[in-house]
Amino acid sequence: MKVVVVESPSKAKTINKYLGPGYEVLASFGHIRDLPAKDGSVDPDNDFKMLWEVDPQSQKRVNDIAHALKGADTLILATDPDREGEAISWHVLEALNEKKALKGQTIERVVFNAITKQSVTEAMKHPRAIDSALVDAYLARRALDYLVGFTLSPVLWRKLPGARSAGRVQSVALRLVCDRELEIEKFVAKEYWSIVAKLATPRGDVFEARLVGADGQLAAGQDDSAADGRGQSGDQVAERALRGGGYGDGPQGERQLRLLRLRAVFRRDGLPGQFGPAGEGRCFQVGDGVEVAGQPGP
Repeated sequence: MKVVVVESPSKAKTINKYLGPGYEVLASFGHIRDLPAKDGSVDPDNDFKMLWEVDPQSQKRVNDIAHALKGADTLILATDPDREGEAISWHVLEALNEKKALKGQTIERVVFNAITKQSVTEAMKHPRAIDSALVDAYLARRALDYLVGFTLSPVLWRKLPGARSAGRVQSVALRLVCDRELEIEKFVAKEYWSIVAKLATPRGDVFEARLVGADGQLAAGQDDSAADGRGQSGDQVAERALRGGGYGDGPQGERQLRLLRLRAVFRRDGLPGQFGPAGEGRCFQVGDGVEVAGQPGP
């Protein structure tokens, strides 16, 4: 006789039909053990030792499996093929060992991705051991859920009535939100300049060029770090370069050189501001009628 353990009772009935005589298929009804909701269930100072608890309903399932094993020579753990399924198989095996229900039976782990006769019978031909890496991944996730959630959830319940719980995912999301909020609060607005020139190719094709730097200095704004050797800020360096190239000379050119102040870069609508309605910002812009390398402007 071989005892097969699956997760759901409906699967147990179907698989029992597929396997036929010589097999007894029982359901664990999901997880049979969990960490009790009290301090000390996970001990970080003792290699993260965990104290597991079997609830009364699950204890009945364990007793049923242990009773079936008395006349069996093989225990087949056929829970789901994911991490949680691997953990359930491990929990069943651990609980049976604690009850001393195993008397030399062969332990096998089988997985199948479809509840069909072919898939189930084929899986029975390829048993393996429990995947310790998947079990370790489950234990790490469960320990984090407990250590973080057991501390954070009561705070969440007090501050947000109706909230359920907080775990490893919610706590990280909360940390990201808080860090971002602190950055916003500490942000100091600084003037920032963008310089755009409307230029033309020798063929007369018009294009827009954005100035990144001039005279080895970034045109980054009126920050002290952008000052050149003469104490001029980045925008002053850029303006000097434009005027040195002939832009802004004469009454027409002077009118065509204007400033557009950008909105704060940390605001969500900051970048589109430089293309928004007039008055939203200032930047240098070379207008019509300016010659570029001997060619007429656009």
